[in-house]
Amino acid sequence: MSALKIVCGNTVGVKIIELVWVRQAPGIRLRCNESDAQGIVSHDQSTAYQIEDRLLLDGADSMKTVRAIAISEEEAAAIIAALDANQSIPEPEPEVPDDGSVEIVRENIINQMSAACNAAIVGGVDVTLSDGKTYHFSLQLEDQLNLLSLQGMIANGAEAVPYHADGEECRFFSTDDFTAVTTAATDWKLYNESYFNSLRAYIQSMETMEELLAVEYGMEVPLEYQTDVLRQITAQI
Repeated sequence: MSALKIVCGNTVGVKIIELVWVRQAPGIRLRCNESDAQGIVSHDQSTAYQIEDRLLLDGADSMKTVRAIAISEEEAAAIIAALDANQSIPEPEPEVPDDGSVEIVRENIINQMSAACNAAIVGGVDVTLSDGKTYHFSLQLEDQLNLLSLQGMIANGAEAVPYHADGEECRFFSTDDFTAVTTAATDWKLYNESYFNSLRAYIQSMETMEELLAVEYGMEVPLEYQTDVLRQITAQI
């Protein structure tokens, strides 16, 4: 059993459940890791939540939208005790190695940012197609491989290829529509990879624990640490 801190607006609660992180596939929810999850359900599926700022699960309109954070049993007990006593919720201290090593923290932060970069990429892109509607396309590794394979069919003269947007049925995409999808997917992946490379250079320049613990994925990277590719992409945007 695991503990889950659930934050819904200004309300904080704790659930003791067996966690199942899930993402939506056409007609079904698939188990996944936390970084890729769109929602969370109990093992018996009696409890379900939509995760804030993630793609919507089917039926999300009937769920609470929350921030879901896996926590230890000790943290759960502290939160429950605070709620029972009508006290403020204790916030966990940032994890700092016992020896205070900046280099260890730097490595941990870089690994966290790498994971965040991957989560951003696989989260996918929105693309407006020729029907004037905007669709979302996830970019899990399997999706990227499928796009690459279908690009080969287009290159060999196919006038349409079968594919589907998230939550949509498979249908034939015209060359123009499919090219729009692959171009957006390629640009999105290239942007995030270039951003991460620049962010890593910036992190490697930091000298204090305070600087490192303030790092967030998506923060502005000073120009001198930006790669030429990131500068060009940012200028185009």
